[in-house]
Amino acid sequence: MELEYLDLNIKQIASLKNKGLENVEKLIRFLPLHYNDYSQITGVLPPDQISVLVGILKNIRYINNKNQIIQADFFNNGNENDVYPLVWINVPYVYEHLMVISRKQIVVAGKMQFNRYYGKTGFVNPVLCTDAIDSAMKVTPVYSKIANISQSKMWSVIHEGLSYLDLRDFYDDVFVRKFGLMPLQEALFAQHCPENMHQISQSMERLMFDDMLYFTLLDRQLTADTISESPFKVIKTDMFSAIINDLPYNLTEDQNQILMNILERMRTGKRVNGLIQGDVSCGKSIVCFLLAVLMADNGYQTAIMTPNKVLAQQHYTELCKLVGEYGLSIEFYADSSKMKASQRKDILKRLSNGEIDIIVGTTSLIGDSIKYQHLALTIVDEEHKFGVVQREALAQKGKKGIHTLLMSATPIPRTMAKTIYNKSMELYSIHSMPNGRKRVLNTVTNNFPATFRFMKKELQKGHQAYVVCPMIEKNKKVKGVLSAEELFQYYNNFLEPFGFKTAVLHGKMKKSEIEEAVEDFKNNKIQLLIATSVIEVGVNVPNATLIVIHNSERFGLAALHQLRGRVGRGSDQAYCAFFSNNLENERLKIISTTNDGFEIAQKDLEMREPGDLLRGIRQSGKNKYIELILTNQTGYKKVTAAADWLEEHDLATEYLKRMESSESFS
Repeated sequence: MELEYLDLNIKQIASLKNKGLENVEKLIRFLPLHYNDYSQITGVLPPDQISVLVGILKNIRYINNKNQIIQADFFNNGNENDVYPLVWINVPYVYEHLMVISRKQIVVAGKMQFNRYYGKTGFVNPVLCTDAIDSAMKVTPVYSKIANISQSKMWSVIHEGLSYLDLRDFYDDVFVRKFGLMPLQEALFAQHCPENMHQISQSMERLMFDDMLYFTLLDRQLTADTISESPFKVIKTDMFSAIINDLPYNLTEDQNQILMNILERMRTGKRVNGLIQGDVSCGKSIVCFLLAVLMADNGYQTAIMTPNKVLAQQHYTELCKLVGEYGLSIEFYADSSKMKASQRKDILKRLSNGEIDIIVGTTSLIGDSIKYQHLALTIVDEEHKFGVVQREALAQKGKKGIHTLLMSATPIPRTMAKTIYNKSMELYSIHSMPNGRKRVLNTVTNNFPATFRFMKKELQKGHQAYVVCPMIEKNKKVKGVLSAEELFQYYNNFLEPFGFKTAVLHGKMKKSEIEEAVEDFKNNKIQLLIATSVIEVGVNVPNATLIVIHNSERFGLAALHQLRGRVGRGSDQAYCAFFSNNLENERLKIISTTNDGFEIAQKDLEMREPGDLLRGIRQSGKNKYIELILTNQTGYKKVTAAADWLEEHDLATEYLKRMESSESFS
């Protein structure tokens, strides 16, 4: 129905259309921002809440003609001993209205605040002041502001639209009764013309049910369309089993369980599309390395992509040690621009004809010149460091049914949402830590002297430490943030007299300088490494037992967890100090109370939102469907039961089509 049928002028229609409200069907789904409840006499409430009082208005007068200030006395319940001042500023037109209702029984509503002139609490520009008590004492919707349209006008045209339209519900009467739903037209009417707050709550439950059911049905349809079978079946396991037996340590129960679960899927021709999640240094990499060996033993190739060259080199070295005796061909391909042309050409040739079993590298692995012959498994480490397009580009190097695995201690919200609410990705969690490793102990502090003293004790034990900061150089425009240069002066001045060496590491340094600093730190030639977040991944020094993260409130949850993971890689107790002047920061409260990366990722999902899960490539940002599910777990259980019922009765596709054809989901 066109907006022109409603009582609107040309400017008002244009304003509505600019807001995306092109017709009456969309207009009635423009829900209130919030509600003001004037339905009950409240008495005097705190200044952040709306008070509703009934009484008599007297003594109306101008006290400042220049500033157009009008004042009056309000006698609560007509009581001469319970008087509150009412003040109106810059609204001269209200004077005549006040004179009309003077000495009558009125209702007044608004936020009450202290009036210095009277020396007591009163109203300033009350939102309600009328003698029409019965009609005024109700729940009033408040809409987002739209140019040329007042709140009262918005309400009247929406009410007019509701009276014209006879909305067809998505669901039949049987479904509505079975799941205890409010009919659609009744729910929308209750949103705009509520009798009480309870009715608003009931109607909102119906509308949230619609959104969550739409998401669930669409998700199940999209998941059903994804490829679940794989041509890359596994038959041989001899090398895989032999290498596990040769390991100088026993795999944890979680690691063994994940390997067996994935092996079973690959044996039966099922496609693996999973996320391996676990704390930093819990042993995710060895699981993936063993799966790469499994692929190689069956004649397939594996590509392992990391966010930086340091981590790629680390994985390559560890893989070579792992499979050295078994004759597998492993190559490192992280920065082709620094390779000799002959070396690059040789790797590309052997990769394309299937001679290379496992290749490890950075985003160089998704370059146009890279061709694989039998790519069966892609592994993306630190998946939160990549964009959606980059991760998918690696998988697209293979054929349909290729196995894909992501690794992360703190997955991005989009990936978390897929594993929790979208069934197209399996979640494999490693909760147990390798034998001998202890949980890192955390603290949030702003005490420099205590931090210095504790660091000195750790270094005197023969251990090493990191200091991390968000800035390389001092910036006068950014107050309260210490740079790497400043922190070097502080820490070096304190530690140098005791014979400890300090070095700085940051992204502006040459690659050769970075590699030299990391190598010196690994060899304990440097006891304290002051760095930016460049050390977030790829630096593995088991002797480091302390990390101090300055201005930690400026880092995200995933970055903080990754940085904390630089310590606790050996058998000694490790410590993480989140240094901040904002001790009440929400992220710091979360990160300091748990070392569980999965829990941190869930909190990150709640705080950042999961992005465009069903369609699109955004990794975070608001997705109203996931947002509803996160905050309405009880309602979501009803939704999943409804979706199951629709599938059992072969109605899921029909109901989804009805919803997609409406204005609610277009």
